[in-house]
Amino acid sequence: MTVNKLREATAYTIKRRENDALVKKHLPKIKTFFRAQRDLYLDRLANYQNLFPESNRVDRSADYYFKLIEQDRQMTLRDFDQIWAAVDKETFGDLQDVVTGYEEAGYKSGIKTGGDLYEGPKVNFAFDLDNPRAVNWFAQNGGSVDYIAGIQGTTADRLKTVITKGLEENKTYDQMARDIKATFNRFNGSKVGITNSRARTIAVNEIGNAYEAGNRGFIDELVSVGGVKMEKMWENSHDDDVTPECELNTEDGWIPLNQPHTSGHQQPMRFPRCRCFELYREAKI
Repeated sequence: MTVNKLREATAYTIKRRENDALVKKHLPKIKTFFRAQRDLYLDRLANYQNLFPESNRVDRSADYYFKLIEQDRQMTLRDFDQIWAAVDKETFGDLQDVVTGYEEAGYKSGIKTGGDLYEGPKVNFAFDLDNPRAVNWFAQNGGSVDYIAGIQGTTADRLKTVITKGLEENKTYDQMARDIKATFNRFNGSKVGITNSRARTIAVNEIGNAYEAGNRGFIDELVSVGGVKMEKMWENSHDDDVTPECELNTEDGWIPLNQPHTSGHQQPMRFPRCRCFELYREAKI
């Protein structure tokens, strides 16, 4: 292996290690969120127990149901929608805080890595989350309302699938609660569900994108303030899981800093859980 190839492999390893460490450190936060969201939904659902089939009916005073639920009717999908609407409103801000925290951690690490891996003369400038480049990126990407709404919407869709099936099969309260728990813990019969699989996907995606943005932000600052000319290369993990599109991006080799890769991306991540990283070096003039 040539010196340059060894240096590229080392840089990739450093980035992979730092990303994995960030995900490991911050992953519990999103798992805790989904568990709390599950428990809140089930807590709200418990107020409607008497609308399920007779085998689950519990003797409770009408005041318990705030005298708003007719005891002679059955649970409907509209009831579930109303429960979710309240849960969505109550948990939206918490999810946004978690995602924003991921992005800040990833961006800071990306800045630091940019400085650590740059082999040229050190330039005298400060670059942190208060830098205009960072502020601009967070204004456009940080904890986006649309992104948070998308996560919440996916959770709602999964719950609605389970609930619709339960209503069609006339399931009891206990059976429905069990199915809702399984949706968070084991989705579609697998051993992973919302709490594990989606939590990891969100953590990896948000930390990874922010890490790459922070890394690129440092490089852009280096070019703008330090007057350094840089170029980049899309590096992948070189295993059987690499997608053909990412392979083509790597085959681009070293290209000008502002030139898009074959896929049209400026840098990874190309898709959720993408394991590629952008490498940078001073351009050979």
